[in-house]
Amino acid sequence: MMAATLSAFALVAASSGVAIAQSEPSGQSGAGQRAPSFCGTGLIESLAVNNPIRVAPNISSAVHDTFQRGQRTFCVQDTYVLGGRYTACGTTNANGWLQIPLYPSGIGYAYMTCWKDV
Repeated sequence: MMAATLSAFALVAASSGVAIAQSEPSGQSGAGQRAPSFCGTGLIESLAVNNPIRVAPNISSAVHDTFQRGQRTFCVQDTYVLGGRYTACGTTNANGWLQIPLYPSGIGYAYMTCWKDV
């Protein structure tokens, strides 16, 4: 069922120009506005340059992909997890992480403070 859901995400993303987290890591988080997202719509927009999607909700985990300011991606709607602490996008000692569906499967984690709901 998860694969079917992710495939549906991929089809919608391809037709609407929305990026989905891929598998080429690069960069680190950049500064942006403080406007935490709670993924209320299922779609979020990056507020930072080199905004990482990590494989676990911790800054020491590997970076799966990186988004640039203004890029959009899907998130698991109305869901976030508490994980490792980070300082990013104008917030110090935050620990909220958004869940990002990864293609072709899995879940990635993004700094809650560096995204806004769209």
